[in-house]
Amino acid sequence: MSEWRPIETAPKDATKILLYYRDRILGQHLMGIGHWQLGPVDETYPCRNWIWNYVCPPSHWMPLPEPPKDL
Repeated sequence: MSEWRPIETAPKDATKILLYYRDRILGQHLMGIGHWQLGPVDETYPCRNWIWNYVCPPSHWMPLPEPPKDL
C-alpha cells in the first residue's frame, strides 16, 4: 500500500481516496473514504470541502487499493 501524503497534494476531482486525521485531544486516529466536493450543493451550502465521516478536516491521504480481482 502507498505511504500517507499531505492533504495539500490530494486530488480535488471527486476521486475517492483514504483520508486520515489524528485527534490529539482524544488521542484517536480517524480514517475513512472520502472525496473533495467539487462545487456548491445549493445556495445554502456554497463552500467546497472534504466529504467524509468526520467534521474535522483530514490532514493526510492515500489512494485506495485496487479491489480484489476474483470478485
